[in-house]
Amino acid sequence: MSCFRMKRTLPVACRFSLFILVSLHSSLFTLWAQQPAQPRKIEITRYNSLEFSSRIASDAQRVIGDVEFQHEGMTMTCDSAYMYSQHNTLDAFSRVHITNADRSVTIDGDFAKYTGDTKFAEIWDHVVLVDSNAVLKTEHLYYDLNTNIAYYLVGGEILNDGNDMVSKLGYYHRSINMFYFKKDVVLHTPDYTIVTDTLNYNVQTKVADFVGPTYIQNEKDTIYCELGWYNTNDTVALFRRNAWIKSGSTTVSSDTLYYESKTGNGQAFSNIVIVDTTNNVILKGNKGEFNRPTDKAWLTGQALLIMAGKQDSLFLHSDTLRSDVDTSGFKVLKAYNRVRFFSLDMQGKCDSLVMTLQDSVIRMFRLPIIWAQNNQMTAEHIEIETQNQKPRRMNLLNKGFIAQEDSAGFNQIKGKKIVGLFRDDHELYRINAYGDGETVYYIYDGPDVTGVNKLKSTDVVILIEDRKAQEVTHIDQAEGEMIPPNEFSAEELTLNGFRWQIKLKPVDKNDIYEWREEVAEPAEKSALLSKNAKEAPAKETKPAPTGRPGDRKPARR
Repeated sequence: MSCFRMKRTLPVACRFSLFILVSLHSSLFTLWAQQPAQPRKIEITRYNSLEFSSRIASDAQRVIGDVEFQHEGMTMTCDSAYMYSQHNTLDAFSRVHITNADRSVTIDGDFAKYTGDTKFAEIWDHVVLVDSNAVLKTEHLYYDLNTNIAYYLVGGEILNDGNDMVSKLGYYHRSINMFYFKKDVVLHTPDYTIVTDTLNYNVQTKVADFVGPTYIQNEKDTIYCELGWYNTNDTVALFRRNAWIKSGSTTVSSDTLYYESKTGNGQAFSNIVIVDTTNNVILKGNKGEFNRPTDKAWLTGQALLIMAGKQDSLFLHSDTLRSDVDTSGFKVLKAYNRVRFFSLDMQGKCDSLVMTLQDSVIRMFRLPIIWAQNNQMTAEHIEIETQNQKPRRMNLLNKGFIAQEDSAGFNQIKGKKIVGLFRDDHELYRINAYGDGETVYYIYDGPDVTGVNKLKSTDVVILIEDRKAQEVTHIDQAEGEMIPPNEFSAEELTLNGFRWQIKLKPVDKNDIYEWREEVAEPAEKSALLSKNAKEAPAKETKPAPTGRPGDRKPARR
């Protein structure tokens, strides 16, 4: 006979109910374990008299005379107070003094409310918060002892080791040593006054961050930006968004400005503009440095100099632009490498250029060329004396050469030194050539060319009207001849050193950025050719010379 043991099992519904009960018990235990401890009650630790006052509140206790409260490390003293035990709050009156748990903060005021459950204090009238980093003064302060955040909404002042800040709104995050200011913010430092709408300030590093339109001023400088920072310790700053610095008559603006106030050194990046209103000079570039005390600066990256005039302005570009001051204290502008400039009356190019603003003289070096009134002027060194950004006198020093494109060819003047003089209307009216002077110029009878004068002498004087030579005078030992029209030849009518470089001439203010290398034209192309010869369809149709050199007439002097 077999024996069977029956296994007792619970019904499915009972097993599910038991699972729910166990889970609920476990959850309740977990929640109970995770709940924070109940806030402690505010304790009255000192007083002269205490009484209950149901007239104030059902649970109110009136505490009078040398009152002291303790709450989780916080200590509050005052002359009198109302304590509400059921709500764990109190109102303190007269000579209120609060000290936090680690004794790192004290707060004084005339009246305070304190909530023990949230450890939150609200203090009114003549409020002063003091910690190791700063002193905060306001008429109404909120202070969260849990988060160590204090803030005011009715205006306040912060003192921090020589720096004084005021604002309408302010938040002090003591845990990270940061003040956040809003509305009508003014920061006074030993070096500057900063006015802005939003300012973040670290009371330990003493670095101020600007967010929004900001002005930074002292007796010498005015600075503006809409984003940046300023270290009040070493007066080093970085300015961005429409940033500019104005010092005297000079303003520097850029996308980004780095500035050291103590040394006056600065760096600028992208869209740099330096404006000198005293000298009517504008400098532009994309990278540069400047020093405010010495008034020195340099620019590169699409560097541009503009000399502004009432009717015309000079635009000059080079690889690098420098602004310096000479020994007499006058500003000197220097341009290096691939210099090209343009104005309506004058254009030019060279390798380097120096402009002295004291005497308004422009000096050009290394293969300089100037184009003015259909004249091309070259020399080893060129000086341009200006007035109101217009030429008054031009000196071509060493191998001076002037070439003018005429309707029939090219007039030419050559000399060791050539001086050009300009009228008030900036027209060239006189040319003086000194030392080994040579000329080639066309002679007209009405519209017809009657010949070409080719002469040599010690000095030459040329008077110009309507941009044409009206009178040419050779002085001392003049010799030469007048060549008839049918005896023109390229070699004969090309003086040694002639190079027609019209392709290098800037055609407008935007063309100055396009550098073109000098290329010598063949003698046949750059020689003086008659109008009929230029229009001839082929070389063989050009009239052949019929006379002999001995038959030519003496040149007109």
